[in-house]
Amino acid sequence: MKYTEREISSSLREKMMSAYYTSLEISRRNLLCPHCGYKICYVYSDTEGHIGCKCNKCKSVVVFKFKKHQNTDFRIPGFKNIIATC
Repeated sequence: MKYTEREISSSLREKMMSAYYTSLEISRRNLLCPHCGYKICYVYSDTEGHIGCKCNKCKSVVVFKFKKHQNTDFRIPGFKNIIATC
């Protein structure tokens, strides 16, 4: 399958630039795999809700739950699955 680049509309480009400039004002942190410690991705401090990630190193699936203004982290171990609240 060959990758083809497509044109981005001006309204979408404006939204992307607005989101980028807003992200420069807030802090971000890395999410590490609880099994192997590999950096999965990063999130911003205003993130809320759930995000599911798969570790590229150990192939385990991790579900992160984010709450506003809470920095605690608890783990519920399972077979190659984990839930962490950040």
